[in-house]
Amino acid sequence: MMIKFLPAFLLPSLLISGWLVMSLMVILPAYASDVDQEEHGSHGGHSDALLILLGHKIALQKLQNQFPITGLDAEIATNLSEQGRRLKIVMPVLNSYMATPKSYYLTTSMYHDSLENRAAMLADFSNILLQYQKQLVSKP
Repeated sequence: MMIKFLPAFLLPSLLISGWLVMSLMVILPAYASDVDQEEHGSHGGHSDALLILLGHKIALQKLQNQFPITGLDAEIATNLSEQGRRLKIVMPVLNSYMATPKSYYLTTSMYHDSLENRAAMLADFSNILLQYQKQLVSKP
């Protein structure tokens, strides 16, 4: 089998078209993600907030379950400090998540489901705050 080479006059145009294709492969996805963020920026922020809330909720519940009832003051202080640090981070996120307007949802049914979900999230964080307060007050 014989390999044929391209004529020399086609080489510069192939290099330019190859460069152009590679450039478009880099530019178009970046442009598409910018457009997508502009169109759905609030949707992404809402989903991100939910993930952040769930992550902190699980971490706080683990910390509260691991709270040393009888232990060294350093362990208790470390646990309470970590809970406090996480609560300071998550409370503004919870506040903005709870303030999602009705206009964000496409249908009344979606809005109703969201109200139920937000109420459950608020109840979970209320319980976490109550438990944190109890642990803070009852430390030896």
